[in-house]
Amino acid sequence: MANLIYVGPTIQSLGFSQNAVFKGGVPTGLLGVYNSNADIQLLTVVYAAAGKTWAQTQTPGTPQHDAYNRLSKAETKDQTGTKPDGGNSEGGSGEIPDPYETPIPSKQKRSDGTIVNPADAYTPEGALKVVLQGGSTGAGGSDDLVATEFFSGSGDMTKNFSVNMKGFVISNDHTSDLNFTIAGLGTIPVLGDPTGNKKGEVFNQRLETFSSVKIVASGPFRAYGLKSPGTIIDVTEPNPVTSLAEVSKTSTSIQLSWIASTSPDVISYEILQGGSVIATVTNTSYTITGLSPQTQYNLSVRAKDASGNVSTSVSLIITTNASNIILPNPVSNMSAGTPTESSITLSWTPSTSPDVIKQEAAYSIDGTNFTIASADITVGVTSFMFTNLAANTVHTLRIVAIDSAGNRSTPVTLQAKTALAITNPVIDASRTLFLENPANLYSVPNPDNYFGGTGDFTLAVTVKVASNGTNAATILVSRWISAGTDNVMKLEFAWNNYIQANLFGMRADGTTNWYPSVSTSPTTYTDHSMYYHIVFEREGTTIKIYVNDVQVQQLFINLTDKVRQSSSLPLVIGEVGKMATFKNVSYYNRALSAAERTQNFNALK
Repeated sequence: MANLIYVGPTIQSLGFSQNAVFKGGVPTGLLGVYNSNADIQLLTVVYAAAGKTWAQTQTPGTPQHDAYNRLSKAETKDQTGTKPDGGNSEGGSGEIPDPYETPIPSKQKRSDGTIVNPADAYTPEGALKVVLQGGSTGAGGSDDLVATEFFSGSGDMTKNFSVNMKGFVISNDHTSDLNFTIAGLGTIPVLGDPTGNKKGEVFNQRLETFSSVKIVASGPFRAYGLKSPGTIIDVTEPNPVTSLAEVSKTSTSIQLSWIASTSPDVISYEILQGGSVIATVTNTSYTITGLSPQTQYNLSVRAKDASGNVSTSVSLIITTNASNIILPNPVSNMSAGTPTESSITLSWTPSTSPDVIKQEAAYSIDGTNFTIASADITVGVTSFMFTNLAANTVHTLRIVAIDSAGNRSTPVTLQAKTALAITNPVIDASRTLFLENPANLYSVPNPDNYFGGTGDFTLAVTVKVASNGTNAATILVSRWISAGTDNVMKLEFAWNNYIQANLFGMRADGTTNWYPSVSTSPTTYTDHSMYYHIVFEREGTTIKIYVNDVQVQQLFINLTDKVRQSSSLPLVIGEVGKMATFKNVSYYNRALSAAERTQNFNALK
């Protein structure tokens, strides 16, 4: 009788299991494979009570030949009870272990006595079991561990195990040393055999729990992990549900119920529509919605356990009801309450249809694209407040009644406008002047407190200027006279509908006159019926003009250019004989930020 066990990718590709057992010799179809594929690893080879076998003919030193020699000695021991050479085994134990019966036949040792050859740990039945030798070895005591996930290689690799391991075994079958690394353990060397007899060192040790090992090697090695006997991967599917039934249905929905699976580890149930999972629940009923009227659906329910295994599906084929084509009556008598800048309240008389189950409220700015504000207003409720609306904006508001079949009434709409947003202007210590509706020719007290020197400033004027039909400008704010030598500044609405600002002063040298001017040209403002919010600002090396919160023009200046600090002239709002109506005038002794200018525009325009 001959027996064969081996592992390798080629044997698997031929349709045999990884731990195949052949009795009676090498299968004819595999003889050629032995001779042509180096990746088949023969762990235990054919032997016979008499005569040579195929393995015996292999080159001395190969795994096949070495295995044959060991098996021959084991056979002799079985027949005589003594070792053929009368001496000790490789490990010095005095007995020759039988590879078919002993989990760890190799007696190669490290100093801790825990060495084992990974290949020899395979029993004829394919079981992978290693008993750690020498009492307590490593963390956790001397409990048996089970060898699993055999692998091999001849160079660097990282092995990721499918379950957590408690120990590791690796045999160095090369002349050079190798090392392996396990997170939290560090890097451990495993010595090679410089004699070339493949008797390199073997590491066999119980370890703290790990799931991956990195191996650095320049030659062949064999290895496997050690797991607890209790490490079990649950692949058993749970029992299916029973008594799947249709509870109710409409033209657009179906309610299912079932009796729970009898498997104790079931944690949820998956509902499938046409073979695709559409929901996962923990109870034993579910309503599928959004279906089409008078349509057949294949619906299934299956149980799912804590390990992710799913049961056989239990199915029903159900057809939804025909659509109820009678639409509910719409609401009536809709009206809007007093709006705020962000809300409008609607009131209405409810639908007279008895099967209405809810009402829907929606709004739109363009009258076409609606946003649902509430999809489930209770029947009997006759008002709703739309919130978070845009200020000063016309909104189309809509109410729809919905019946039990999902039919929607004709929508009823109403247009209403939100109130203008109330904002406050920028108010802080930098605002040194604020005039509301000042009269024409108003003279500002303490004029030397404004515009002088090299400092930043912001002048904001909200004004309506009548067309005077002449070639003369309308002065808005000034400390200026024609041909004056004491001028400071001027802001005016030019006759050709430009807006222009001037400063008067000296260059940094104190002797050169400086008269910068900035204008909105070529942009003109011809609507003399509206108020314009005009900002004249100095910020560092620029002077700028903004109209209605839009920068129209700027002029670059020197940082040290100085506006005349003091003057005998008054600072005047308006001009004699000109028709300018002022809503407000503000002055800040700093440049405002863009956000602050916008805030003032919204508050003061």
